Amino acid sequence: EELYGRLPEILFAHRVKCKTDKHIVRVVVVHDEGGGEQSYPVQDGQAVIHIATPNYRIYFIDENGYYYAGTVGYELKKLCHLDSLIETCYNYGSDSFLVKLYLFSRILTENVRISTKEAILIHELIRGDMLGVEYQHKGLLILYDYYRSIGEDALLEEVIRAIDFHYISRERQAGILQTMIQYQMNEDALGVFRKYELTECTPKLILLLITWVLDEEQQQKFDPYYMRLCDFLYDKGEKNKVTLSYLLNYYMGDTKKLLEFYKEAEKNGVEIRDGALERLLGQALFTGAELTVFEEPFAEYYEYGDNRTLVKAYLSEIAYEYLTDRLSITVEWKNRIAKEGLATQNPVLVFALLKYFSGQETLSENEREWVRFQLAEFAARGQYLAFMKEFHGKMEVPFEIDNAQMIQWIASGKGSVYIEINKEKLLPVQEILPDVYCFAVILFAGEKCQYRIFQGDMNTPVKEGELVGKMTDSSTEPSFFRMIQEMRETKEKDPERYEEQWNEFHKCKNAGAALLKPLSWEGEAN
Repeated sequence: EELYGRLPEILFAHRVKCKTDKHIVRVVVVHDEGGGEQSYPVQDGQAVIHIATPNYRIYFIDENGYYYAGTVGYELKKLCHLDSLIETCYNYGSDSFLVKLYLFSRILTENVRISTKEAILIHELIRGDMLGVEYQHKGLLILYDYYRSIGEDALLEEVIRAIDFHYISRERQAGILQTMIQYQMNEDALGVFRKYELTECTPKLILLLITWVLDEEQQQKFDPYYMRLCDFLYDKGEKNKVTLSYLLNYYMGDTKKLLEFYKEAEKNGVEIRDGALERLLGQALFTGAELTVFEEPFAEYYEYGDNRTLVKAYLSEIAYEYLTDRLSITVEWKNRIAKEGLATQNPVLVFALLKYFSGQETLSENEREWVRFQLAEFAARGQYLAFMKEFHGKMEVPFEIDNAQMIQWIASGKGSVYIEINKEKLLPVQEILPDVYCFAVILFAGEKCQYRIFQGDMNTPVKEGELVGKMTDSSTEPSFFRMIQEMRETKEKDPERYEEQWNEFHKCKNAGAALLKPLSWEGEAN
């Protein structure tokens, strides 16, 4: 044993002879595999050094401590050619670092499957911190493959914890991370995954990792990284209740995709809380999405949700889109609008319900009564929309609505809306709802009116046309309107009759003025 312990000094010995005029005092050998500097004294320009692997560098040091490499010529000669004894030395217990380094280098060169003996050798070098970073990780990867193949879990975990992912390939990183997840080294795996973004891993294993993370956090909080990871997995077809719940609660992206998450959550039995529904509906509302597509989640929230302001806002937007002909509504939407509109008297909801009823062939008595009341209220306030004329023939309609010529305009930009009548008068158009304008005027039969509508730019009309008065129903005409209408018709045809009508008109006008004169207080002069 003593022989095999001292033999390596002979087996690895080389004589180096310096060829330089510099005063060299020492020779240093550095193996790439590790071990640091091995320094040897120079006598008479020569030194005996030890070289254990093909991967070495020689440096020469002068009396001032300066290092030289390529500028110093030298001759190198191996003194012993008995390499076959090197492994024998190790087998007989030699603890020589040079022997271990030689065998380790041979393992790397041969690139064959190792045995337990080679694994022990490599592990000794690593535990002794004898290898450089590069070769240490080559050794660790060899040990990883070996321990994993034989199921040596404890040693495998030790090796994995010693690996710095910075020094191994992307492919190797992904494989080792998968092993970490499989062996439930979750905290370490998460740190590695976040640092190196190893999405090349099997999605199912990543799903296991993120599920563990989210389950560990009893009170889930928003983390953009976790959200992106859950989204990535969803796109790969991997999801479960935990990740779907997280996406519903925190996803901030495409609204249609958020709706997908909701549908998948429903399908998979995920508990959907009010907060998730509020996010979904709120995002749909404020991003201009097609609101009727979200009817299923809205119906759920409409029944049980606490935020009634959101419900009203959502229904108001549906009603507004319906009023501006951007969508149609079903009976279910109508019923919700009716329930909320009747309770709050929200003008948008009331207008929407009126429009819905205007398109129905028949109405119940209660519906007819409600419509008559609302039409009378809006007529009294001078608020008209074109669809109101659709009630003609179905029920009694206020004269102003039934006989008015209406021009409705949906504004598409900034600026007030004006209407020019017969190129003379320029009048502001009443805004009935935000960006919804309506101009109404009653014309006598045959009377024509040219109009142009301007918005913002007063030089270029956005719409122009002609209004023509139509015959009215004499049974619904106010008496003064009927009197003037008759005067218009007889003025050209029958002058004598027109004169009689003119006198009758003034007589009625004077009588009306006297009748409506304020009464004087008792004792005051008449």
